[in-house]
Amino acid sequence: MGESGVNSSVDLNASVDADRVSRSHLGPTEPQLGPDPGIRSPSSAKDGLRILCIGLQPNTHFLRGTLELNDAGFIVTGPTLETSIRSVFTAGGARAGSTKQVVSAAGEGATAALMIREYLRTIREARSVNQQLEREMVS
Repeated sequence: MGESGVNSSVDLNASVDADRVSRSHLGPTEPQLGPDPGIRSPSSAKDGLRILCIGLQPNTHFLRGTLELNDAGFIVTGPTLETSIRSVFTAGGARAGSTKQVVSAAGEGATAALMIREYLRTIREARSVNQQLEREMVS
């Protein structure tokens, strides 16, 4: 038992039991972390700490046919975090190549914001050049 009197344990040899997830009240987006069937666990927490994971599968099924996704369903981006649709940027765990960590996702979000600002700047400059050319053609 831990200091608080709650029976808890962490099993480092664990995997997601998809069959148990589908029968649980948690639903498929919040799978329970269970013992790996191939490894015997010396102890388990009864009525104590339960570790949940949100999974490593991106929830991007609704984007199929709209954005380019890789075979695993992650959103494909270029180096500026722009997706296959011009002017649509992405960051975080659903992006292919991301580290799937909250801290990194926050950093990617900041990077995406800077990339969006640069994208908008280039659009404004292009409009300005077009307006100048139109004025010169009229004169």
